Amino acid sequence: MHHFILRLLATVVCSLALPAYAASTPIDSLYTPLEGSSCKPIEENAEEGWAKGRCDGIAGYKLDWMEGDLRQSVNVIAPDGKEFPLELWSTVSGGFSALGDKAEWRVQKAGKKTTPIALIVRFNVSENPDQPEKTTSYLTVSKITASEVCVTDVVKPGANANQQARDLADAATDKPCMKTSTEEQAQSANSEKAPSYLCKPDEQVVFGCHSKDKMISLCASPETSNGYLQYRFGTPDKIELEYPTQRTSLKGNFFHSFEPYSGGYSKRVRFENGKVQYIVFEDMISTGPASSTKEMHYGVGILMPGKKATSRLCDGSSKESDGNTESEGFIFDQEKLALDDLMNNEDYNFDFDFPR
Repeated sequence: MHHFILRLLATVVCSLALPAYAASTPIDSLYTPLEGSSCKPIEENAEEGWAKGRCDGIAGYKLDWMEGDLRQSVNVIAPDGKEFPLELWSTVSGGFSALGDKAEWRVQKAGKKTTPIALIVRFNVSENPDQPEKTTSYLTVSKITASEVCVTDVVKPGANANQQARDLADAATDKPCMKTSTEEQAQSANSEKAPSYLCKPDEQVVFGCHSKDKMISLCASPETSNGYLQYRFGTPDKIELEYPTQRTSLKGNFFHSFEPYSGGYSKRVRFENGKVQYIVFEDMISTGPASSTKEMHYGVGILMPGKKATSRLCDGSSKESDGNTESEGFIFDQEKLALDDLMNNEDYNFDFDFPR
């Protein structure tokens, strides 16, 4: 009995001393070609210089290779047909590029079932315009989950590059996706520009301000030609009013006007939601001698049939200003955004006033 207990304790100690992955499902590599008879052409346009083909993968996965402007990339096609573009020409490098001749799948096997958890693809890039014949051979690592396939790591050339790529692939499941160059530029631009309020990152802010614990926004589509305009009120987590509900070209829903006068101006955008009229406004009013002192009033006025007009003012309203309203109120770039493309112009003919 004594010897049995000692053997049992030794077994437990040895098992505890093993690394964590020893008790998990082993991870192996399987390889599939990215050229040759396993790949079939799908589309091609010789005049425009682009082509697309599909290669067999494993466990129901396929790989679509693409070429355009002497650059290549690959998309992962899941067994359910969902497509995941890796955009190597943007995530890794924008230079002239070519894929390696095979893909390495990192897989876990349980009985007869094979589950891919990551993909390694070689990506050869010409990054020196003065020496285009010289290429840098990267290994791109992409995680594969039930809901997401994306590049997580890029391994530079080196003596242990292959093993480094496998180690990164085996730990890639919980890693974030690398951003494409377009996403990084958009993120940088958004961090430098004026607040977006309730508008999406790719939308244009026509009007925006904070109003106590809420926000008031007029958001326009990236392109104004046949674009859309929406009024939004609430918080980023909860939009309480969005008009119109569909982001389609509905020019007839909005009317804008501008009235200049001595020492100031009035801007208006009006729309009707049911029987309620909303007027998004910005007024600059001279309050001092020789128009040296001005006040800014902006917010949204609300008029319901048979009731007195009310308003929701922006936090900076009624404050003295030098007339610079780039941070709140109507803050759109007039050179980029033509209001007449999004709404109808009307004379300044409102016959009512609202609290300011």
